[in-house]
Amino acid sequence: MLPSKNLDDRHFEEIVEQAKNAIPKLQPEWGDHRHHDPGITLLEMFAWLMEMQQYYLNRITEKNERKFLQLMGVHPKNQSCATTDVTFFAVSEEAILPEKTRLFAGSLPFETEHSLVLVPASLERVLVHTESGTTDVSSSNAHNGVSYYAFGQEPKIGNKIYLGFDRPLPVGKAVSIGLRLFEDYPLPIAPLSPTSLFVPSATLVWEYYGQNDRTQELGWSPLPTVSDETMNLSFSGRVLIELEGTMKPLMLYPANDRPRFWLCATLRAGRFELAPRMEKIELNTVSAIQRETFSQMWEFDGTGQADQTVVLTSSLSYDGIVEVQCKKGRHWQSGWDQDEPDQADTGVFSFRVSRDPEKGTTMIRFGSPMPEGHKNIRVIAYRSDFEGQRFVGESSGLPHQVFRLNVQSILPETFVIQVARQVEGSPFPVWEDWSLVTDFDRSGPQDHHFMLTDVDGAEIAFGNNEHGAIPEKLEGMAGIRIISCQTGQGAKGNVQGGQITRFLPLTRQRTTAQVTNPRPASGGSERETIDQAKRRMRMEWKKPQRTVTAEDYEAIALSTPGLRVARAKAIPLYKVGEMGASEQNAAAQMTVVIVPFSDQPTPLPSEGSLRTVRHQLEQRRLLTTEVHVAAPAYIKVTVFATIVVEPAFADKKRIVLQALQRYLTPLDLHNPSTHHGRGWEFGRPVYKSDLYEVLNQIEGVLYVTDLWVSAEGTGIIRDEGGDIQIPRHALVYSGEHVLELVVDRER
Repeated sequence: MLPSKNLDDRHFEEIVEQAKNAIPKLQPEWGDHRHHDPGITLLEMFAWLMEMQQYYLNRITEKNERKFLQLMGVHPKNQSCATTDVTFFAVSEEAILPEKTRLFAGSLPFETEHSLVLVPASLERVLVHTESGTTDVSSSNAHNGVSYYAFGQEPKIGNKIYLGFDRPLPVGKAVSIGLRLFEDYPLPIAPLSPTSLFVPSATLVWEYYGQNDRTQELGWSPLPTVSDETMNLSFSGRVLIELEGTMKPLMLYPANDRPRFWLCATLRAGRFELAPRMEKIELNTVSAIQRETFSQMWEFDGTGQADQTVVLTSSLSYDGIVEVQCKKGRHWQSGWDQDEPDQADTGVFSFRVSRDPEKGTTMIRFGSPMPEGHKNIRVIAYRSDFEGQRFVGESSGLPHQVFRLNVQSILPETFVIQVARQVEGSPFPVWEDWSLVTDFDRSGPQDHHFMLTDVDGAEIAFGNNEHGAIPEKLEGMAGIRIISCQTGQGAKGNVQGGQITRFLPLTRQRTTAQVTNPRPASGGSERETIDQAKRRMRMEWKKPQRTVTAEDYEAIALSTPGLRVARAKAIPLYKVGEMGASEQNAAAQMTVVIVPFSDQPTPLPSEGSLRTVRHQLEQRRLLTTEVHVAAPAYIKVTVFATIVVEPAFADKKRIVLQALQRYLTPLDLHNPSTHHGRGWEFGRPVYKSDLYEVLNQIEGVLYVTDLWVSAEGTGIIRDEGGDIQIPRHALVYSGEHVLELVVDRER
């Protein structure tokens, strides 16, 4: 029996009675409520239709809801893996940890996402150089929870940050430096997406002090960055640097107790809207993700030349078992390892695997020329303890086959299986990739599809030759196997800081080290339920995807990935002139003014932020509209006033100044709930009457005898009454107000 959801438990008689009771209120002149009345007959008919509709709605199953969500373009999200940064310390000697090095928080597995060069050096000194001098912030960097400004509180071109190490960093190797910024601001950064364009606000140049191997000169030399996840200190992340020469010791004030080996980052161009506050700078830092990889595959292009080699930088290929395939048509044929001659009977080509413990790499060299082609070479690596589990089973040739797996909590986006089949002209069975689908509704009889369920245990299911093909039956051969499989524990991976304390180094590596995660892991979540998917769908549908109205422009600008946009104002038919003057009634023009989150009195967006917002809007604008993204014009407003106060308020001028500053502010930073649109209204004139009201509302102020307002800026107009008109894209900020407090002696 189908379960009843009871969307509405009212029956026919109750619906009719409720409708009749509403008649006197909605239609008082309708007085005949007996059955012979045609209106009552209509009510009874609609009550019957309503009851029937409730009956069918109550029988909508979860499968129906999933189909409805698919029609809306929404699919419940799979579980996501928690991520964090881990830092290695007490390193005995230089070594390389390849990607997917296994880490553990208790028994919970993590993996490194990238390769890491472990260096035994230590960061001993951190110096910040500004116009006012050089400050030693090493103690702040050494303690968690204490932040400092990387380039001073007001970063300017030429400001520097120096990193002093106790020994030189290796030459020609990508060394990882983790930079963790203070990010606990009231307004978070909108997350970046893979398709986002982000233009950094400032440009940094890295240098090292040493001898350049090319020029043989001693001094500060440019340091090419292999990669910069921080985007010039816009976010927390890693900077990978690679020295071109040998570092030399240098003594820098105020760390002049002994010479050290120095790196330097200089603010060379642009400017920060929000001065970067550093919480921690660490060596030997790499990102880690809570997941466990049992099998992985890589694909390469065949060159058609002899002695082709491929190199892998993964601990899975280094410590695991390696298999190589070559694609011919739609089939994959396996090769045989020359170091294992008994595999010659199962492969059509040969290869040899060699491993380098110093570099942590696995090199595969082919014994004969591989066919030229695009991604026609596949390398599969799997853990030795997964060798027996990767073979799912043998096909029976019957429809609706289901196989139970020995692994659970599988990440579907990484799960790939192959099915063996026999083809004419091949002495060995070939392998074909099968595709994962959510259902077989759109699968034809020739489609190599399968389904994965992982609720009460992971299972894979195949079709019936009408909806989805049936795997071919091969006597005595387990022809269904897993070639790529990763698992994750969802929200369990959100461990606290300091919980990751163990890792598995490569075999034949002598290096010893310790590991920890300074910050908690985050981002892990369970599979999305149907109800959660429906709520997400409703929220996403409320978000504008195209810029049609002015509110659409503002909402999309505020959500620009990578930025903290505190305010946005869209002004239709308006364009800011070259000299700051405005052009009114500009046809097909839309100007969007943005205010970045900042602690400055007049927050101004950088050129990089303007370009980032412009790209965000250009992707969504109407074809007939020209979009301009501009910085606000700021008008400095100074109030001159004589104020009569109570005797107890005679020395409280500071309170009056604070009231005026809170009122004449472009961005209210005192109240976190006032972000996204709070502060002075764009283009609002400065009325003397409003200033009178602000002053008169202060407790202790009796009345204002005289008030005069001055303004400085472009495009202002003073009317006869002393009010200040400002441009539509302008905001005001407080000047140095001149106030005279007069005590009323009669009180």
